[in-house]
Amino acid sequence: MNGRGYHPRYRQGRRRVSVLPVIILIVALLAVLFLIFILIGNGLNKKTQGNITDTSVTQSQKEPVKAAPASVGCFFLDIEGEASSQISNNIAKLSSDGALALSVEVKAADNTLLYSSGVARAFGKQSGSTLDIATLVSRAKARGLYVSAYYTLEFMKEKNADVKAAKLGYEAALISELCSYGVDDVMVYAPDASYENYYELLRLAQSVKATNKNAKIGVSVKQELYSHQNAAVIIDALFKEYDIIGIDLSDIDKKDIDKQVEKVLSNSLYYVLRYNARVVLPSVEDTELSKKLFDILSASNVHNYQYVK
Repeated sequence: MNGRGYHPRYRQGRRRVSVLPVIILIVALLAVLFLIFILIGNGLNKKTQGNITDTSVTQSQKEPVKAAPASVGCFFLDIEGEASSQISNNIAKLSSDGALALSVEVKAADNTLLYSSGVARAFGKQSGSTLDIATLVSRAKARGLYVSAYYTLEFMKEKNADVKAAKLGYEAALISELCSYGVDDVMVYAPDASYENYYELLRLAQSVKATNKNAKIGVSVKQELYSHQNAAVIIDALFKEYDIIGIDLSDIDKKDIDKQVEKVLSNSLYYVLRYNARVVLPSVEDTELSKKLFDILSASNVHNYQYVK
């Protein structure tokens, strides 16, 4: 009755043999699943790191660090009431005296333009001047001279919002036109700028750049604005829209002018160094005083400056 097919020991052996492959298979599956989890985890980690890197690169590309402008020392070239031939002689004299850059004030004290402007004529505002800025620039360039036009803004004085918007557009067009005439930069002076209205200067710059994307423009504001409690916010915002930031001392009292300039520069040194701010000064005929001012600029690390009338 108890043949080989029914031997108890033989049956137990068969059970052990049949269970072993199942255990091996389960262990193998677990090992494969573990390996898959590791691979997926590594992949997700790399993807996350890649996204972080890509985002930081994108942000860096969107917000590049803006370089400070190059330094120029612009000496005053008076064009008011001067014939074209005399202006050419004055350019030659400044060049022979060692000037490398010219400062051209393009408006008279009564705010009339001192040059021929197509934009002004289109608005019925031409003063009658026949001076061609493009020709002046060409003569200066022939001597290797840099040319900066200095333009005093009017639109910020206007109280009526609609009229102000129109005047802003007109002055933006004049500034763009000056750039198209070949000047190396246009420094706009904003004597009426304050913390309450400085955003209007941002709109002006945006308007100019929208018309002439290659326009190089700077903005010059009174030194009082640099002393404002929110000066850092104001100046940083202006520098995002303008190529040059200026500290305007053109209206400074000429009595003890050297001491006043030294004090202002001492108080504004941060902006001079960070933005390479252009210091705008009144042109002085006194040779000794002129040398004092130059020495003060040098001692304050100011190499970007401009003289006006």
